[in-house]
Amino acid sequence: MKSKQLSPKQIQTELSKIGFNEYDVFLRVGGVSLMQVKNTIKGKSNNQSILMRLEELGVKHGRTFKHGLSKENRSVGKRN
Repeated sequence: MKSKQLSPKQIQTELSKIGFNEYDVFLRVGGVSLMQVKNTIKGKSNNQSILMRLEELGVKHGRTFKHGLSKENRSVGKRN
């Protein structure tokens, strides 16, 4: 069953429950700007790295993203 999508305020609340804020997420993702973190939390964008990190932190946001795209498995700029 798909979980309900959390609002930006609910995501902020879940982060604060574990003692985190947007800046803490920014520091833990790497390769993204603080603005990207804020826009992803606000729902203006869906950065997969940020959404995946939120889930790893225990924030069940309910937004869709491709699982399995961890830093180890991504190939940025790779040409075939």
